[in-house]
Amino acid sequence: MKISVCFKIVPDYDQVPAKDWKGGLSLPDFRFIKKNLGIFDEGALELAACFKDSLKDTYLEAVSVGKPEPIFTETIYAAGYDNVVYINNIGSEFDPSNTARALAEYFKNSDTDMILCGEQVGPADSGTVPYFLGGLLNFPIINSVSDIFIEDNKVYIERDTAEVTEIYDYPGKMIAVVSGSKHPYLRFASYEEKLKAEKRKCERKTIITFPQLTHVVFSKQKNVKKNTVFLDDAMELHKLISEVHDERV
Repeated sequence: MKISVCFKIVPDYDQVPAKDWKGGLSLPDFRFIKKNLGIFDEGALELAACFKDSLKDTYLEAVSVGKPEPIFTETIYAAGYDNVVYINNIGSEFDPSNTARALAEYFKNSDTDMILCGEQVGPADSGTVPYFLGGLLNFPIINSVSDIFIEDNKVYIERDTAEVTEIYDYPGKMIAVVSGSKHPYLRFASYEEKLKAEKRKCERKTIITFPQLTHVVFSKQKNVKKNTVFLDDAMELHKLISEVHDERV
């Protein structure tokens, strides 16, 4: 089985002084700010690593849209991953639709069986990338995923919400949106594993994309941009983009 986990490396916003946030299009200087894995992405990475503990022949791939970061590459390899891929895509930093299109272009010819995405990168993140991606690939999505496990030689997906815990049979190629992971932190590697990881290189790709939807908001507002799409929640993106995909096919 092949599992691909999408991750993003972001500044630790807690280290940015409040006075540096000026609002509008002016952003603080993040060059000297410590970086972290996305808070839910880390849980997705560890969830896949735990699955490989149970099914040893699982192939794990970590994919990020952004610049390579050696320290995170080594950390992910040391956790048991087989490949780490960075996609260079200009304009994706604050455009979830463009990020999803870059990922979709990468995955469209992939033999991956399951794509894991963190629910959000941070508290203020839109959380829309997995749903754009699912719509573009026409993959089913299960959100609020907390665990992936094997029982009686079958793969199951556990979905955990405040109201209920649900167990699903693995449906085939799909996207799992990880939120309250049972394994929220990426494992610590041994010294030997870290030494091996230092010698391994990441895979780098450049993908050029053009966003389909120019603007998405989740509540009606005044003075919105042209071509705005109004949605009630992020999950509706999957249905919306799937309909566009079906029309084109």
